[in-house]
Amino acid sequence: IESLLPPATRARQPWTLRVNTSLKLLADAEHVHWINLYPHFLDGELSDENLTMDGVHPSAQGYVVWRKVMDPYFATEAPAIPTT
Repeated sequence: IESLLPPATRARQPWTLRVNTSLKLLADAEHVHWINLYPHFLDGELSDENLTMDGVHPSAQGYVVWRKVMDPYFATEAPAIPTT
């Protein structure tokens, strides 16, 4: 299960953090991987505008970051990845 990406506005930040907390709890309960993309897309407290096209959808550069985070999960033996 992947996290939501950081929001572009402060108004959406509390909701996004609550949803991500719920998704992590679900991943833990179901014994599936939790992939926390959130910190990789931050610029300070909000989304890095260079990594999204519109504050929601990843840009080409955002997909490069996404792939770097996801690649270890597609390895033959995925290494442990910090979820912070």
